[in-house]
Amino acid sequence: MKASIISTAILSLLVVAAAASHGAADRKGPGAADENLLRTVSELQKEVRSLRAEMNELLEEAKYDRNEIKFLEQLAQAAEATHGRVRALFEAGRRGGEAGSEAAARYHMHVAKARLAEAKGDWDECRKQHEAAVAAADQQLEAAEAAYEYDKVELGAVFAAQVQRAEANLRLSKIQKKIARRQGR
Repeated sequence: MKASIISTAILSLLVVAAAASHGAADRKGPGAADENLLRTVSELQKEVRSLRAEMNELLEEAKYDRNEIKFLEQLAQAAEATHGRVRALFEAGRRGGEAGSEAAARYHMHVAKARLAEAKGDWDECRKQHEAAVAAADQQLEAAEAAYEYDKVELGAVFAAQVQRAEANLRLSKIQKKIARRQGR
């Protein structure tokens, strides 16, 4: 639907430009039409490129249907429930509630919520959830490094936490760029 609106806008621009070009040529005499037509075509090409970029962004944003959003809602609810259970174990000082486990559960909860917010087009909430995911990934890495120093985990756990932190920062960076582009319109 949005793509057809943009296509209609492009066609309207072409019609208006052609009419303006012919009207200017009638007033200025021969040769003026060519100059106006070239300027108009150049301006139209810029506008068409801009509209295509906007159309591509709108199509990308509209890539989730109701069922997909429902699945993401279920994922966010499940991740939140898991985090709640792990958090309770953490607060009680019980096995399964170690700092690294709590940070990992929190990280996955925030990533799930960020994906849902992005699917719904709520960019501010998406950014907030990604920022919280980065903080959780940082804490998870700290916990993995400390556990490694005490021989509680293998080195692979530290590497996995490093990769997870990098991915969290990359996702946040992409969302921040997307928000900046949207605000620049």
